[in-house]
Amino acid sequence: MLNPILPRARRARRLGACWMRLIALRASSSLRKNTARPAAAIAVCQAAASFAAAMRRHLRSGIVNVCDSASRGRNVSYIDGNLLPGEHVVYRTRLHWLLFMGPVLLTVVVLLPIAWLLANGSWSKYTWVPLVIALVVLLTAFIKRQSSDFAVTNKRVMMKAGVFSTRSIELLLNKIEAIAVNQSVVGRTFGYGDIVVTGSGGTREAFSHIQGPLAFRRAVQSVTDTQSNPAQSSSSLSG
Repeated sequence: MLNPILPRARRARRLGACWMRLIALRASSSLRKNTARPAAAIAVCQAAASFAAAMRRHLRSGIVNVCDSASRGRNVSYIDGNLLPGEHVVYRTRLHWLLFMGPVLLTVVVLLPIAWLLANGSWSKYTWVPLVIALVVLLTAFIKRQSSDFAVTNKRVMMKAGVFSTRSIELLLNKIEAIAVNQSVVGRTFGYGDIVVTGSGGTREAFSHIQGPLAFRRAVQSVTDTQSNPAQSSSSLSG
């Protein structure tokens, strides 16, 4: 069963892909007029174009449903590597693509113009410096999103975020008391928000900028209801 993805979420991912394409075009055009550009700058420009292509493919993925987890194959994520026997993923999502907005604006508004000025001035041999900085900034955001994983299984809620300093929680479904979703106006428009999971004993775990938080909560409620209804039916029959 496919996860519900709103048309505005598709438009949002297309917008992110357009931003990535713009980065590649600006990176290549900023050095086009300078015939004496160094080989390092050319290599960085090609790397930026490759990164933008990878980002377009990544942004198209969006929210992953249960059938996608089997196709990951060799690339085992945190959640895929920690599933229990008989456990399968029902719903899966990541951090929202707006995570790239700050790095993209920094690259397009600041770093690429600086690279263009350097390429057309007497400091052309340093053109590669702002391009490398832009690549590092964008790559950091890409790795941060790629390393985040939020899933609902038939037994647990599993959440993991972070690269070097990771934060992860795993809660059994019958130990979850409530799941709160906090969304601003911008969050409702682009389909992201904060998830606060309250476990037994009142412990609260919050994760920010989650893509599709309402669908995540519906998945938890759907699995919980599916598991509780057979239990209620068997108890009523035995009574």
